[in-house]
Amino acid sequence: MRTNTAICLIASLFFSVTTLADESKRTYYSLSELKDVKVRQQLVSDGEEALRIESIRERAEEVGSANGYIATMERLTDVVDSKSHLFDRLLPFEHLINASANLSSGEAKYLRPGMVDKVEAHAAITRDTKATIIRTDNLVYRLREQPKPVLRKPHWSDYLYDKNSLTPTTLIDELLPRNSEELEIFNSALDEGWAMGSEQAIAEMRTRVINAFIDATAMIRYVNLVESGYIEKPDMIIENVGITVQGDQLGLGTQFISLSGDAVWQTNSDLYSSPVIKDPRGSVRRDAVSKVETEGLTHDQIKSILVEE
Repeated sequence: MRTNTAICLIASLFFSVTTLADESKRTYYSLSELKDVKVRQQLVSDGEEALRIESIRERAEEVGSANGYIATMERLTDVVDSKSHLFDRLLPFEHLINASANLSSGEAKYLRPGMVDKVEAHAAITRDTKATIIRTDNLVYRLREQPKPVLRKPHWSDYLYDKNSLTPTTLIDELLPRNSEELEIFNSALDEGWAMGSEQAIAEMRTRVINAFIDATAMIRYVNLVESGYIEKPDMIIENVGITVQGDQLGLGTQFISLSGDAVWQTNSDLYSSPVIKDPRGSVRRDAVSKVETEGLTHDQIKSILVEE
């Protein structure tokens, strides 16, 4: 499989989607609705007219940008919803965790693996009062995040959906165009603002997708480094307390779950082993590795999912 196959799949999954969001649930103004304004008549001086024109332009651009962003993001979200089964296969966080865990200890239920980034052909320079030293590495691994106990396993939807919905910016009656000249300026600013908001939404969704793949790859890398002896992972500690009383609550069958410490790099190279995974569960991980790539997803490919109004 080519390394960018998964990313191309992600880009192509949007291409065939041509429907808009449910009009009854729409939270933004369409571009045509924003342009469908009534011309107002009002006498003002030349100085006031210049200030008014600038205010109309700024407000129209702001309104167009906000509504363009929301409209585009809602369309992107609808596409993601319609292709959820595909994202389940491309970003199988739950399978990654199950494949990495010690099933007998309950790790698969409570433990999220660490994350390791990789830098190839690394070089750095240090200077002190006595000498300048250059350090080069063929490969550098960085333990970006420690493993940690969690109540819920990560899911691709955590990355692709924004929990903070935006409120569309509305027009101000006093800044609606009053003649054909102002209407032309108004509509032009709406178009420019809408385009900017749409571009922002596309770039943001692209970043969300790539971040999901980066983290999934980093988890796989951590698991492989643990199993090949480069990382010594902490043990999961389960303390069975039985009964606990906290304020007005009585807990029965209580357990406290924690880690014995941090994951650390193993400095004894004699403990390193081949990263080839012989466990049958490893096939899940190798399949995920072949799918989890972060290169090749371009801004234009994500932009292609949009349908012109």
